[in-house]
Amino acid sequence: MKGNLLKHAVFLLVLAWTGLAWSDPDAATADAVMASVRARYKGDTWAMSSSVTLIDKNSSRMQRKVRSISKKVGEDLKSLTVVLEPSRLSGTAFLSYDWSESSREDEAWLYLPDLGKVTRLATGSRADYFLGSDFTYGDLEEIKTDLFDFSFVTSSPAPDGQWLIHAEPRKAIHGKVVDRTGYQRIWYWVDKERRMVVRAKYWLRDPGWVKYYTTSDIQQQAGVWIPREERMVLTQQGVLVHATTLSVEDIQINPRVDDASLSPQALGRSSK
Repeated sequence: MKGNLLKHAVFLLVLAWTGLAWSDPDAATADAVMASVRARYKGDTWAMSSSVTLIDKNSSRMQRKVRSISKKVGEDLKSLTVVLEPSRLSGTAFLSYDWSESSREDEAWLYLPDLGKVTRLATGSRADYFLGSDFTYGDLEEIKTDLFDFSFVTSSPAPDGQWLIHAEPRKAIHGKVVDRTGYQRIWYWVDKERRMVVRAKYWLRDPGWVKYYTTSDIQQQAGVWIPREERMVLTQQGVLVHATTLSVEDIQINPRVDDASLSPQALGRSSK
């Protein structure tokens, strides 16, 4: 019964993409909109504790607890995510450096307690999934506006107060972008007032595979808009394969974050 209910919920989610009211793009360009999404104020630093629920096609659930800290350094972003629970994964940590310069490759490292060492992730590893969730390592980073050409979608519906924007890997680097992200193309639903992505649809490189991202319970704290819940649903030919829900339990905006805690050398220590 639970599996049927979950499949029905996914069917309604997919159906919702084609049942929304029309809205026309305004004077802003799609590139400018996505640039404003990336530049949206999220705080200079933030620390967050979250509960992650993994749901399979039979509605079986697994829970994870994670904490993350992030810090803006100029236009660059450094972020660390550490697994707290379950105990078999406790201490696993993911560190990423999101460089604003398009000519500079982003960097990421993974610490696995069982191995007791830090592994640097290759650029292509951004398409891999983080700890069995439906979020890739790349999904955990900011949108790479320099990798895509953006345009407004006028042939499909979008609700009032939102832009619907199509992201296509740039022709000159198309294959590289698909390998890096795992996506052939993406649709973003951007809230005009908050300048944040509230929904997304990802076409994976393998035909028939599509992911749906949604947010809910968006609240403002210290001048920052925060979705208290995020959900990613993976489907094949419209049928649920897996889903992940990320629920924020606690968040601090602009806490003190030591630069040393966001270094590869500190990964093992920060995960304890």
